[in-house]
Amino acid sequence: MKNYFFWFILLFGLSSLSAQSYSKHFAMPQNDFSIKSDSLRILAVMVEFQEDKYDGTIGNGKFGSHYSKNYGDTILDPLPHDANYFSDHLLFAKNYFQKVSKGKLNISYKVLPEVITVSKTMREYSPGYQSKDLKPLANLSEEVWKLADQKFSNIDFSKFDLFIIFHAGVSSGLDLGMFSIDRNLPSLYLSNNSFKQIYGNQFSGFATKSGLIKNTMILPETESRELQMIDNSVSLLQITINGALVANIASHLGLPDLFDTETGKSAIGRFGLMDGQAIIANNGMFPPSLSAWEKIFLGWDKPIEISNDANRINVKTNEIAKLTDTTIVKIPINSSEYYLIENRQQDALKNNLVLTIKKGNEIFKQTILPDTSGLFYLQPKDIDGGVIIDVDEFDAAVPGNGIVIWHIDEKIIDQKISENKINADLFNKGVDVEEADGIQDIGEIFYSPFGTIIGEGTKEDFWFAGNKAKFYKNSFSPTSKPNTNSNSGANSFITIDSFSANGNSMSFNVSFGKDGLKSLIKTKLPLMKNGKHELLALTNNFTYDLFILDGSDLVKVSSEGKIIKRIKNFSDENRIAGVFYEGVQYVFGVYGDTLKAYSFNLSNNEEKFSRFRSLHLISTPLVLINTSAGLHVFAGTQDGYNFIIRVFDLFKYDLATVAGYQQVTKSPVVQIVRQFDTFNDSYYSVISGNEFYQSINNNIAGSLVGNHKRIVVVQDFNGDYINIILSDADGKKHFDIIKNNNVIKSFEVYSESSGYDFSVADLFNDGKIFIIQNDVNKINVYDLNGSMLEKFPIQIASEKIFVGSPLITDIDKDGIQEIIISNNKGELYAINPKDGKMLDGFPIQIGSSEMNIQLFNIELPTMGPIPTYKPLVATIDNDNFLSIWNLSNMQGKSSWISKYGNASNNSFIKIDNQPKILEEYFPVQKAYNWPNPVYGNSTNIRYYVSEDSKVTIRIFDLAGSSVATIYDNAKGGFENETKWDVSNIQSGIYYANILVESISGKSATKNIKIAVIK
Repeated sequence: MKNYFFWFILLFGLSSLSAQSYSKHFAMPQNDFSIKSDSLRILAVMVEFQEDKYDGTIGNGKFGSHYSKNYGDTILDPLPHDANYFSDHLLFAKNYFQKVSKGKLNISYKVLPEVITVSKTMREYSPGYQSKDLKPLANLSEEVWKLADQKFSNIDFSKFDLFIIFHAGVSSGLDLGMFSIDRNLPSLYLSNNSFKQIYGNQFSGFATKSGLIKNTMILPETESRELQMIDNSVSLLQITINGALVANIASHLGLPDLFDTETGKSAIGRFGLMDGQAIIANNGMFPPSLSAWEKIFLGWDKPIEISNDANRINVKTNEIAKLTDTTIVKIPINSSEYYLIENRQQDALKNNLVLTIKKGNEIFKQTILPDTSGLFYLQPKDIDGGVIIDVDEFDAAVPGNGIVIWHIDEKIIDQKISENKINADLFNKGVDVEEADGIQDIGEIFYSPFGTIIGEGTKEDFWFAGNKAKFYKNSFSPTSKPNTNSNSGANSFITIDSFSANGNSMSFNVSFGKDGLKSLIKTKLPLMKNGKHELLALTNNFTYDLFILDGSDLVKVSSEGKIIKRIKNFSDENRIAGVFYEGVQYVFGVYGDTLKAYSFNLSNNEEKFSRFRSLHLISTPLVLINTSAGLHVFAGTQDGYNFIIRVFDLFKYDLATVAGYQQVTKSPVVQIVRQFDTFNDSYYSVISGNEFYQSINNNIAGSLVGNHKRIVVVQDFNGDYINIILSDADGKKHFDIIKNNNVIKSFEVYSESSGYDFSVADLFNDGKIFIIQNDVNKINVYDLNGSMLEKFPIQIASEKIFVGSPLITDIDKDGIQEIIISNNKGELYAINPKDGKMLDGFPIQIGSSEMNIQLFNIELPTMGPIPTYKPLVATIDNDNFLSIWNLSNMQGKSSWISKYGNASNNSFIKIDNQPKILEEYFPVQKAYNWPNPVYGNSTNIRYYVSEDSKVTIRIFDLAGSSVATIYDNAKGGFENETKWDVSNIQSGIYYANILVESISGKSATKNIKIAVIK
């Protein structure tokens, strides 16, 4: 059963009133603390206010005045609250950080011996009701340090790093709902950046005779206070300041708050330090140790990263771990999201809970036994009025024992750390506990007969064999509750399961994938630049190598994800191209006016480098062709030339022989496409500006409308060449379909995309050619007649954008080629074009930002006569996160595997299947309109005819009145579409009569019903 803590003892009632300020992710505030330091020197001062009996503050501004009677010396924080008292609390902080940092941080401290009295009452230094103005607190700090400098002339302020004000009274952070206006001071840490935000960037610190004071922590003498009960009796709520003290010191070190700073509600419970529940754990006597993420953030621990299947991973709890033991495991989801796994035990030393307590001048030990639940809960009476100065195991404050799994999202952290709002969104936290009981309710509000309560973590939220929680399955997977999906909801295919029984050493299994869909590599490459990288995969016998363009450098990466070669100044923004030919890897690029070449011979590991300097600046992506005369490179130039280089000569002489060099256009060549197989009988097409050139019909060049952007050449079943050209004319995109030398179809496509990414494929292996177009958050699929494929377009959420050319491959060998594409969130989609639906398990979370992707196959070392291949996809995102995934156990046909079709950048495909033409003249089941209902300004009336036909569409309303008549021509053997503009049509039900009449005299008709909704 869940435990909860009551809203009325929630710490940090300030909500978004936060003083912390950060310069950048994973960096300490520049003027506050450097993690390179191994010491922190603290100076503290005791402060009282002018006496005041205002109802909005507790006490009269003097130390000890918050108690109405003498409670003796057995309560928490008994009087007197003097320098020794505050020194005892600082001793606790010293011991806490000595342990949680594993000796990396040593604290020294001094409490000035005399009280300083400021000039105003407490309420005059407090922010106004519901105000976020911190200037009154800044003014208090300035006045205190000015008075301290005057009063303590022997103090060298320059020898201290952190400055603390311990003031009389209690804080406003413990909101009891007792006052309509609470004017107690908030507990917080004002960094140097905080003061700059208050006083301006010119602020350099409060001046003293011996140095500048650039920060201030403000804490009360105690959080204990009297409560008036319903029967008018007075009860003492006892909460001490140890937890708040170490949390604010952690703020100085650079840790952000991990509670919801908008509402003050808990977000991680007692699983880490920087949460209200942790700070008031055990009535504030001691908080838990830092969480795995907090330790890593401060540089006090490092995780072991696991990115491949592992049968048993052992994780030791920190208290008993040796230097060589694993205490934190990191499992990447993508470049910004990952899981951290740690083992937390309340009593790793098996000696119960041992406290070190200081009371007056006496120091003694106190052993606390677990309660009936087996867990440790400390009560004020357990320490007999002393101050806890040390604890043998701070994790005695966590709510149970076992594995804790953290979901970390650095993108959220990056975006929100400057505002100190990492966990302000309950459903999108930067640092989140994956609660094993299946109910993510830390920080959730619940209502009961006893009042409003907030969910907190319990022993059922730990992962271990034997967890009795209702939804616990001893497996954290894509189907568990909670699941391993990314924060966007995409599948990570990570499974962490078979958790061992509770203990100081715990183990579990990790796997990446399901059936044939499996992650092989996840790693962040140490590249020089972030941003989009060109990517090329080339086989290497039964494995592969990757080539990545890092700026202008070519980086070679092994199949293990390790950089094995860097070639400086290899290529500009032109896409690199490559091929695996006769046991040699070849990669080509263009740097300025120079063609660069690299080869690697797998038989003798020989590397070669070559170059060819052109008299004409090379502009177009390269094309590599394996011809009957050997391997050749084809490229275009800025002044319209197309040239051919024999690769053998290039590497043999380091001076290429130009096999062909011809000016085919008058403007820069945009793209060249070549026929495969033979050289002497090769076909090629060139686009440049508004010019189109093809090497048939006596090399006749033609001009088309618009600015040509992309071209694909298809050789159909009959051997005819079909050129598909995407152009931009006055901001409108259109396709020209050219067969041999005739434009057989030209159609405009509506597109919101500023890019020109499309691919071409025989999606159903039936000889029919389709154009697959990326259109922002939609995928459009057209036939060569310009009609949209049924079930398309498909659309994703508006905040997500498809990236790059759609790739086309048959993942599951069912004869239908899937559409593979990624989005700007690093998710990979696989879409079945038959029904427009996602394949099971997709989208997969691979990266965290825009990715470049390439499909490729590697041959498996089989003994049979027919080779088998494994289909893989390689991705690299803008954050340099490289990922390789195996897509299935079965490999079907691939039509389009990279941006320009293949690794050689040659956008040429050959159709082997003869199209199957429907013999029925007008199949009525293929006549309909989409979308229906119509919410926009138009709808498309679709129909099929087997012969070229004239079309008449008459539209009537329910009363039988004619609304519109549309005439069109339909191409035989294709799906055809006629658009009806409904922008001036009222909402209602309409009937459309479709009449088709072929040239041969056939005719047919059908009525369809169309709903228009506005």
